[in-house]
Parts: sequence; C-alpha cells; structure tokens
Amino acid sequence: MRLAVVGDDALVPALADRLAATGHTVTVFPGPTVSAAPLPLGAATGGAASAGDVAQAVRGAEVVLVCYGSEAAVEEGLFGHVRPALGSGTLLVDASSTSVRYARSTAERLTARGVRRVELCVLGGPHALRTGRARLYAAGDRHAMTRLWDVLASLGETRCLGRSGSARAVGLAFDVLAAVHAEALTEALTLGVRAGVDWAVLAEALTAGRAPAEPFVPSRTPAPRLADALRLALCDAEAAGVSLPVTASTAQRLSAASRTAPLQFQQLQQLQKS
Repeated sequence: MRLAVVGDDALVPALADRLAATGHTVTVFPGPTVSAAPLPLGAATGGAASAGDVAQAVRGAEVVLVCYGSEAAVEEGLFGHVRPALGSGTLLVDASSTSVRYARSTAERLTARGVRRVELCVLGGPHALRTGRARLYAAGDRHAMTRLWDVLASLGETRCLGRSGSARAVGLAFDVLAAVHAEALTEALTLGVRAGVDWAVLAEALTAGRAPAEPFVPSRTPAPRLADALRLALCDAEAAGVSLPVTASTAQRLSAASRTAPLQFQQLQQLQKS
C-alpha cells in the first residue's frame, strides 16, 4: 500500500520506519509545513522516501498518516497543507495530540469535505512502534478502519473504540497518569533516599510484584509536552463538568519546569547519584 506520513511529532520517523520495514511504500515529510526543518529519520528506515514538501508526500498515497504535536500545528499542517493536497478516496489517519473536543471538531470538518478520518492513539513510544509492539486505539470511521486494518496491525495491537474523540480520551488519560505518576515517584524516591535508604533497595521495594517488563520508571516525556497534555485534559474536564484537582496541581508544577528536559527523569538520575 502507498502511504504518506506527515507531521511534527517525534513519532513521525518511527511510524515511517515501521511502515516501510513491513513492506509498505512510504513517503515521509517530517515537519508541519513546507518551511519546517525536517525531523531526522531513523537508521532503520528501510525504504521510506523523504519528500520535499507536503504535497509531494501526499501525492498518490492511498493512506495519509498525520501526527502533529499541538492543535495549532494541526490547523497549519493538516488543514492548511495536507487536506488541500488529498486525492479523491484517500484515507486519513490522525494521531495528533489534541483535546477530545478539538478531535471531534476535526472529524466533523473533514467529513464535511468528504475525507474519511480514523483517529489513532499510539502508546509505547518510538521504540515500541519500530518493533511492532505499540498499543493502538482507533476511533472514528468504521469503514475506513476496516480498509486500514493491515496497516494498523503492522504497527502493533489495535483496539477499535467508538466515536471520534474516544482515542484522544485514552491518550489524554494516559498522559495524566504518566505526569502524576512521575511527580509522585519523584517525591517517593526523594523521601526514601534522603532518609538514607540505598537507591537499589528503594527501587526494588517500589517495583515489588511488578513484572520485569513493566519497570516502575518516570516518564521521559519533556515537561512542556506533559504540561500541554494536562492543559488539554483540564479543558475537556471543565467542559464536562469534571474536577481534576491532582491533575491541575501537577500541570501547574510542570508549567514552571524546564523547557528543554524531561524534568522528573533528570531529578531521579540526580537522586540515584546522591
């Protein structure tokens, strides 16, 4: 199948690498617009071709996967460049990071223009994608999902949900848990290490009863990205009349954190050395 992968998210190279490695013809443009600096492709690209612009990437594709890191990038990249370049009958897979409300609005806008959209939540990160072990949650157009099943199966285990917005709800719930977990883990380890407990002993205590494949580690997602995800979750919660006080507190802390590094992981590394 001829595929195009477009977007500014860190998952874009991994998506292109995996799809090309599993036999698809892939063209990738890793940037939001024609003027963007491209993201580097991985070493195992295995046949994915880099396009000079969005139109070149999308031309002739049966399926276009977009993965943008913000709603502003979706507006600029998807609606400003990708959608106008889509050919008749092209299927769109949207793995962008947005709020649930925005995802549903995106689906409505694309449907009105005759575009079949499947919403995708990808859990597991770039390494899981490249090894075909990502967990995928898909929502939206059921007919399009059926046509895309082989593509989705090549990326990992896929579960189909209901209406558009459902996959994004899973993604935001995961981000909330990852952020709060990282903050709590940092505090727990700080308490134990400062009280004189050996790092290795404390780590063993905190991971007791968990499978080796499920290490109790903090999120490596940069603090600004987690803060943005929590902001989206809080907006959706407010619209639904739901109170998320722990999420709000964590979001406030992350917003004041470093703008360039995964803060929690750095803190834990420092504790390990102390």
